[in-house]
Amino acid sequence: MMKRYLLLYVMLLGMTRAFGQICFQKGNLWFEITSANTVSVFMKSACYSDPKIPATITFAGKQYTVTAIKSKGFGGYYYPRELAIPNTVTTIGDSIFVRGTMVESLTIPSSVTKIGTDAFIGARLKSLVVEEGNRFYDSRNNCNALIDSRTNTLLKGSNKAFIVVKDRCIHIIQNLFGRFRKVKHGFCHQMVDVLDIICCLA
Repeated sequence: MMKRYLLLYVMLLGMTRAFGQICFQKGNLWFEITSANTVSVFMKSACYSDPKIPATITFAGKQYTVTAIKSKGFGGYYYPRELAIPNTVTTIGDSIFVRGTMVESLTIPSSVTKIGTDAFIGARLKSLVVEEGNRFYDSRNNCNALIDSRTNTLLKGSNKAFIVVKDRCIHIIQNLFGRFRKVKHGFCHQMVDVLDIICCLA
């Protein structure tokens, strides 16, 4: 009986409650249980080495699949240059890098079906790629940008972005690049001019 209580106490040491959900820590990463078999991932303290988000994580003898990055999950804490997202993740929350990050390279897996508002604001990306096979988002022939394939809306561009403007004009959302840039008609044109507005020429 004493061993059972001791085991329970040790388990509770690695857990905390946030927003009514059970959370637990593994290394530099925290996980919030979102269903019987899934968790979202986030951070609570600064990390200077790649914590490697796992596809699955085991807690209290049960295995969970990492399916989401929590909103504001890495804000101000994540300092490695690259963030590797496993292909089990389907949801990326709002403003995951709020308060800044050092991440320069980001690949969106083909598994992602939902990306939150201003998901990558605060990130000065040099490389932004959507894996082939994603039915909801694309980087338009590896043009270093994130585009909602369903609405043809440009969601985020990198510092070295190229944009394809062919048959239809890509709808523009403000604050994509931290600064406004110019999009020219034609095939891929490197955006180098920093302007007060974004021009999309049909």
